[in-house]
Amino acid sequence: MERSTVLAVAVLVALPVVVGVGGQAGTAVADPPDDARVTVTDVAVSPGTPVTGEPVTMAVTLRNSAGSPSPAAVEWVAVREGDRTLVNATDPGTLSGGETLTIPLTARFDSAGEHELTVVAVATDENGNRTRVERPLSVVVERAPPQVELGVPPSAVGEPTRVAVTVANPTTEPVRNLALSVDGDGFDPVANRATVPDLAAGETTTVNVTLRPTAAGEGSVRADLSYTTAAGVRANTSLSRTVSVAPADRDVGVRVEPVSEDEAEPAIGGVEGVLGGGQTTEEDEGPRRPTTVEVTVTNFGNAPARAVVVRPVAGDRTLPRQAVPGPVAPGESASVTVDLSSVDRAGEVRFSVEYRMAGDEGSVEAAYDYRPATGSVALTGVSMRFGEDGALHVEGNAGNVGDAEVTGVVVAVGNATGVEPTYPRRNYFVGTVEGSEFAPFELTADVDAPNATVVPLVVTYTVDGVQQTRRIRIPYDDSLTPPDEGGGGPVDSGLLLGVLVGVALVGIPLGGWAAVRRIRDGGERQRVRADADRDGGD
Repeated sequence: MERSTVLAVAVLVALPVVVGVGGQAGTAVADPPDDARVTVTDVAVSPGTPVTGEPVTMAVTLRNSAGSPSPAAVEWVAVREGDRTLVNATDPGTLSGGETLTIPLTARFDSAGEHELTVVAVATDENGNRTRVERPLSVVVERAPPQVELGVPPSAVGEPTRVAVTVANPTTEPVRNLALSVDGDGFDPVANRATVPDLAAGETTTVNVTLRPTAAGEGSVRADLSYTTAAGVRANTSLSRTVSVAPADRDVGVRVEPVSEDEAEPAIGGVEGVLGGGQTTEEDEGPRRPTTVEVTVTNFGNAPARAVVVRPVAGDRTLPRQAVPGPVAPGESASVTVDLSSVDRAGEVRFSVEYRMAGDEGSVEAAYDYRPATGSVALTGVSMRFGEDGALHVEGNAGNVGDAEVTGVVVAVGNATGVEPTYPRRNYFVGTVEGSEFAPFELTADVDAPNATVVPLVVTYTVDGVQQTRRIRIPYDDSLTPPDEGGGGPVDSGLLLGVLVGVALVGIPLGGWAAVRRIRDGGERQRVRADADRDGGD
């Protein structure tokens, strides 16, 4: 005949007392001496502070007393809340006299608060007699802990890594006094602690901490968060994440470009080429470049480039350094403009870029062929002719073949064999000529045609505060003839004859006349004026 025995509360003081979570006690009694004597000796609950939605393990320990005449086969063990079974285990094992058996039972609680539970165990002895034991269990369940997420960017050895820790409160009650600590396997702490005074229900916050990787390969980062629940209980939660750390790759590039892509037209050739295809007096210096350049720093490595500084050097002169906005993240670029207007000579300017990456210093260098804007005057469109006054007139244009303004431009006749300046235009003030512009000039000179071979012209001007002088020798055109030698002058003989005939016809008495001629005697010139006697005055 099968018998079933229910534990009686009246024997509570005679049996071992086990305190469950929440301070509730449970008791166990056995059937008469000829039956198996099975009791629930302990129920261990973990974690110590159960929370909603998370697994809670209740380890139930059963014992068959040493004086039991029969072994007991445990048929099932269950944890019940009222009429509802939360979790159970079937046929977990057999107990001989004096043996114990621990059965872990895991359940989840959807609601917070105190849960009054009952642990029920059923065992059968070798005679088929069934024993049922019960034990009350009180479990206090807290609301779910704050949810923790770790954001760890790609990391390189030696480079401080900022870890973003996001904490969310999924409950309907606030939590307070949150204390966060982040450590890692293969990481050194830099600034690894943070606190949050309180976190309202449903609120999310993100705090940043910093770790420094010490070795390449796989590592782990762990966040530990302690907090105070709405019930005033201090609780903890944690999260770990595996991360990969790469060896530091310090690779930085630099590029130097003019700010403006516009370039001036090539310089014009010297005056002798203009005058008829002869040799030029100056080389074509090619296009000019702007005085401002852009230095672009690109990070091709795997760690941010910090404290980036550009140091320009022109020859033996170091220009003011420039700080590049940063840090420059991997795969990113940053630029800074550098003014080279103080560099007055063409040549190579070197740009040294210094930076700090992954705990070490580094540098990279680039060269730039700098050709500053300058001004230079060339004479173009030069022509010669003899005027009625017998002087040689030299006309042309003073052109600025550079791209910088030139000021104080003066063109003058120089001295050479058979040539000397004469009034009224011994020199000509042109003034200011902008880049790629020109202005006309006209000069006069006395020329001893048989002895002259070149007409020297002197050009003075100022560019960038420095006065420049150019001397240009223009071949003398020996086909030109002064007016008194029957050629070269622009005198119209037909017009002159008409004037003389007209004067005779109107009967105007010529009280005098003047004849001017040039007498060449040993290279010297004299002007002779003959005056006729005047009859009767004017």
